[in-house]
Order: sequence, then C-alpha cells, then structure tokens
Amino acid sequence: MPYIVETHHRDNTDDMRSNLRSVHLAYLDENIKQLLAAGAKLNEDGSIANGSFYILNTEDLNVAELIMSKEPYVLAGICEHILYTKWRKGYFNYERSILK
Repeated sequence: MPYIVETHHRDNTDDMRSNLRSVHLAYLDENIKQLLAAGAKLNEDGSIANGSFYILNTEDLNVAELIMSKEPYVLAGICEHILYTKWRKGYFNYERSILK
C-alpha cells in the first residue's frame, strides 16, 4: 500500500519556500517514479496554505521517510510536522481498485 505524506509548514516560511521552489520541484522531478500524486495544500482563495500532500509509490515506511528526508523543504527546516499514513487505493485515476 502506498503512503500518504502530509507536511505542515512552520509559520513565516513563505520567503524560504519561494527561494527553494525550483530546487524542491527539481527534487520531485528526480523522484517522479515514486510520486503517485503531490502538491501544495491551498487556502480556499487558492493561495498557498501551510504544507504539502504526497502519495508515494512505496509500501515501505523507511523508503517514504528516506524520500522525505532529502526533500529540500524538509532539509531547510520548513516542515514543522510530517505525517505518514498507509493508504489503500479504493478509487484512483477514475477507476475502482477495490473488490466488492
């Protein structure tokens, strides 16, 4: 089962995040085979909220933690909390994945 990873950013890290955005995106591109999905959490008005959301294509918590430990936002100390949760695909990419 893949892992959902939810990060919560520290307050007042907008400038740091902006400065590291290109490095962050390059890191995600380098690890694209491990990403089923990823993106920023947004406020209702569409502005960047306080974290990110990933679905990692691994069944190994150690691998998920290793991927996140090298993530530029994590390395810079932007992330205050990281939550790892196993995820059972029920519906994905407009298809049903679970049995009856």
